[in-house]
Amino acid sequence: MKVLPILPILTILLFAAITLPTYGQFGKRGPRPGRPGITKEDVGKHAAMREEQLLDQIDTHKWKKDPEATDKRPSGLAEYHTRTLRRIVALLRHGALSEEKGQFFKEEHTSITLQGKEFNQDGELSAEERETLRGRLDKLNDDINAAIEEAEKGDERTPLFNQAQHRFEEKIEFGVRSGRLSKGEAATLTRKVESLKRLEEREKSGGLSSREREKLFEQAAEVERDINKALKD
Repeated sequence: MKVLPILPILTILLFAAITLPTYGQFGKRGPRPGRPGITKEDVGKHAAMREEQLLDQIDTHKWKKDPEATDKRPSGLAEYHTRTLRRIVALLRHGALSEEKGQFFKEEHTSITLQGKEFNQDGELSAEERETLRGRLDKLNDDINAAIEEAEKGDERTPLFNQAQHRFEEKIEFGVRSGRLSKGEAATLTRKVESLKRLEEREKSGGLSSREREKLFEQAAEVERDINKALKD
């Protein structure tokens, strides 16, 4: 019987990350809180629109133009095994998979690799062993397809809003380190950021409408205003 080698685990290099603009950068392209005549509603609408545009960009199926990201299942097991890993990497690069999902799928691929090495200890794979490995690769690719479809349907994603919360936390931490914020001021602002997180979870329940997304950014504008004011005082 012809020996079918199982390729070793490929080393995953750094993925090209999608750089998301932070909430504090919205002012370069739109209204910012605190400017004369600019209301939190103005900021909320603009920020929500940008977030939805970003999600649309992620969901434009650019990955479908990348041959390595599409679902192709070669007849050769070794080629199929290698291609599946390359597919996961490509989908991560295009933003079609979340880091969490991508890591999960890479771990499953590693598990298949290890099982293949175990099967191949005697120098060959039986028909039953090949069928087992192919079945696991088929299921992995089916799961990847389901994850892509689910991510595209998700209307609860808030990438820019999450960036805003992270930025607020960094500003508060900077304020404490630099002495611009007292511990009491920092605690008060931290509670506002935590309240913002709870609001996000409530609004995301059942998906986000455009108005609900605007509401989140309106509240974020208030928190940002309070943090900036405290840092300047």
